[in-house]
Amino acid sequence: VCGQYLVIAEWINTYTNTYTYAKKCTDEGIVPTADIVAFNHLGKLETVTISSIEDFLPFYQTVADEWARITDIRNKYLVQIQNTDAPKDVVISYAKGAEAEE
Repeated sequence: VCGQYLVIAEWINTYTNTYTYAKKCTDEGIVPTADIVAFNHLGKLETVTISSIEDFLPFYQTVADEWARITDIRNKYLVQIQNTDAPKDVVISYAKGAEAEE
């Protein structure tokens, strides 16, 4: 959840590119303008136009934080799967609070 919108972690590459663009424009004294997508309260994709890095930062931070969270969990599962004799028995969950057993 990001304000009135929903975003998903898989958008990290697109959002990172947009953040980099907005930062570059801001550093050069240019007003950045970019269109991003997010889900509205009805679950429909909506175009959101950003015109400053401050407008975009909440979207980027939300996606970046979630991407980091699920990547940490994924990495723990990869190690767990590699180090077990029964990798198919490892139950993977990315739900909030889920962590791979060490």
